[in-house]
Amino acid sequence: MYCNLKDYLVACLNTICGAYTRAGERVTRPNAMLPAYTPKAQALAPFKAWSFGEKLRVRGLTDTAAGMPTAALDVEMSTTARLAQYSPAVVDVPHGSDLVEEWDFFYRMADHLDLDLVFVSVFGFSHYQEAAHMKRYPHGHIFDSEVIVQPRDADCEARLDCGNAVMMAQLAEVLAQDFRALQDTPDFPFRYIPRRHNNFMNSSGRSITRLNGSKPWNPVWMHPDDISAVGVSEGDRVRVATQHDGIVVIVEGDDTLRRGVVAIAHAFGGLVEEDDRYTELGANTGRLVRTDEDYDPISGMPRMGNIPVAISPH
Repeated sequence: MYCNLKDYLVACLNTICGAYTRAGERVTRPNAMLPAYTPKAQALAPFKAWSFGEKLRVRGLTDTAAGMPTAALDVEMSTTARLAQYSPAVVDVPHGSDLVEEWDFFYRMADHLDLDLVFVSVFGFSHYQEAAHMKRYPHGHIFDSEVIVQPRDADCEARLDCGNAVMMAQLAEVLAQDFRALQDTPDFPFRYIPRRHNNFMNSSGRSITRLNGSKPWNPVWMHPDDISAVGVSEGDRVRVATQHDGIVVIVEGDDTLRRGVVAIAHAFGGLVEEDDRYTELGANTGRLVRTDEDYDPISGMPRMGNIPVAISPH
């Protein structure tokens, strides 16, 4: 699994093709509700983005510019603490007290001191719209962007790093793989891919009837010919299984899918012992994924798509 390599190769193509805004052009994707930043037509010099700070005890993963690899934190914590326990609050918040959550305390303190809170923009620039101004549009509004790319600084000598040695070493590893052998899984002939809904984002909104269409569960979408081949019909339940676990879901047809490819939306499901609540909670596709196999060597992100699965009537 080389998700960083994929993004890097896309960045290289954009660099070679010059797919960047030039000085004097309008920024097409300004950020909102963030401190203003002036974009310039110049490279941001490469910097060390991983292999520093704290190091995990598992999989050789390290701290990164995006934080600790969260895909491995469950195992990391289990290696340092075998016992985990949740304790409810001892007492309720006293009436009239000043007890507040941490974020609320710091927000109030910054507001009292008339300090600006700084938010980091992953896109490298931002387009700030004051909250008071945005409140005038309770149903949303498309704001015109007035952010223009400025010329390169005269003393800027930074260059983009096409052909980075670490990334090229990963590319060589991919080239050396026997792709056909890796894909030869006769006992798991289908390929599972994740899927999103148009009406809600991840788990946000999935329980709202007007958004989920009275279907608060996640079906498995299959090509109609694959449904027939498995020996089931739309609306039937099937078991989708990998080598280590499986989930039971309802079948829906989708002739836009390639044969052999099945799709299930993520961010559904409850605990393992709540499988009988599928039509209420859906199924947890995370049970089809292993975080300790086929993961990115830098971020620790596991393979979450193109996963070999077997499908059988339930």
